Amino acid sequence: MHEFDAPLSSEKEISTTSNIAEMMPGAVTPLTATTFSRAIEYGMLNMSTSILGGSCHVPYYKKMGLCMGNMFINMHNVAEIYGQHVAITDKRVAEMSLVGRCLEEITMDDIIEYHGKSPLWKRISHCFRFIKHMYKSKHKIVQLEETLTTYDLHRHDNAMAMYREIDERLPDYIQAWADHMSYAARSASWSTVLLMVLSQGGKEWTTQHFSDMTHLYVNCENMTSADVPDSLEKLAVKLIEEGHRDRMISMSAQEATDWLQSGASGSSGQLFKTFLDLHGHRCLREGELRELSWKAAPIKVVPIIQTMLRNNQVASEKEPFNFDEAVKMIKSPISMAGRYILRWTLPYARQGVKEREQSKSAAVKMSDRFKQAYWYLAALMVAEGHLPEEDLLFFLTHKEIGTLLHNQSAVLVAKALRRRRILPKQMSLMFPEICRGHPKPIEVEDLTVTGSDLVLKGMPVSHGTVTASARVVTNLEEAGSIQAGEILIVRSTDIG
Repeated sequence: MHEFDAPLSSEKEISTTSNIAEMMPGAVTPLTATTFSRAIEYGMLNMSTSILGGSCHVPYYKKMGLCMGNMFINMHNVAEIYGQHVAITDKRVAEMSLVGRCLEEITMDDIIEYHGKSPLWKRISHCFRFIKHMYKSKHKIVQLEETLTTYDLHRHDNAMAMYREIDERLPDYIQAWADHMSYAARSASWSTVLLMVLSQGGKEWTTQHFSDMTHLYVNCENMTSADVPDSLEKLAVKLIEEGHRDRMISMSAQEATDWLQSGASGSSGQLFKTFLDLHGHRCLREGELRELSWKAAPIKVVPIIQTMLRNNQVASEKEPFNFDEAVKMIKSPISMAGRYILRWTLPYARQGVKEREQSKSAAVKMSDRFKQAYWYLAALMVAEGHLPEEDLLFFLTHKEIGTLLHNQSAVLVAKALRRRRILPKQMSLMFPEICRGHPKPIEVEDLTVTGSDLVLKGMPVSHGTVTASARVVTNLEEAGSIQAGEILIVRSTDIG
């Protein structure tokens, strides 16, 4: 259970499941822990060291954390580039980006006690280095997407050569996620500017300010992540137009998948193929190397289409963004000068959100290349007698795979089997959003509340109120129970 747990420097350290648990809910396999987790760690460290100096090659986890197979973000160490070291960064924006709210659990005094405080001249120097880092990352997404058009790992005919191919190319995988971290920071920087305008330079940022900022981001054009549900809705409409609705609903997921991929599905099937070509590299838990993408396992996405058809969910036309109309909806008072600043900065801020999602999709696409390569390696290792099952490869670390290829080891195979047996237990664990010290899972009895005690809190995005039945969905298998008009309560709505 605790084999890969990351140590803490202090029991005062605060970590969170937010953000990372949206993209990667549940526990990760040992292979993912030693590749994906390391890539995110490197991305965060690379950004810190390019601004503050130092080395980004640290042999232990600093920004990330692992506990019982679950991933965490160490907020104390992420706070390294907050305002006490970099003049233009802000604790609140970083926390909003990662957690979705300002943390009362960790104060600036806590951060200064942990990291110290830089003199003003150094904070200004770090400020220029921060801007330089943001500027240098500006065109990386274009370069990465161009690389991905032809990028692939060569398929060798023996396991050792295939392992070396993966090992030599892993820096590409790590750099893709590091680039995404830079784009996420760029987006957060523009959010800081928006919040300064909405608060008229005030030190107090209210829930209303954050709500108004979120409203300004609505309907960002050409958003990669938003195109996923839009494309599925268009496919559902096409199926209805061609009279296939009842057939799709009555079929099992496997039957529906086979039909959509057959010539009998006509233009609906072509639309499904187009969807997989554009977004097939994505899936739930898309950072997990063991998890097959939608293109590799189309049956994963078909139940979503069937649910849309069952609820007669059709594609809705989105209104194009209008600056003047958006400003009218804002409840925070804005001065005339603020409106001019907002008109200039908002296009950059919205572009920042688009690039953040675009860079994430590109990083996931790079990850999918390595998923395919690892599965191919697993097949070779089974054929050569190194492993009894392909699936066991994901319960070895990347280094252990190399060790097993050099020296046949029943001990490593037995270790992989034990790790696989405990994964369901690790997957069932739930942790608090904020943990101080070593994370401890929530006990089932701690979740029991009465109706009068239950209060849901969150960041309001859409203005207004609505009354309807609430539907709690904890996994994709329950998606079929969703009824039109219900309020959906889920842990996250992230693609991964």
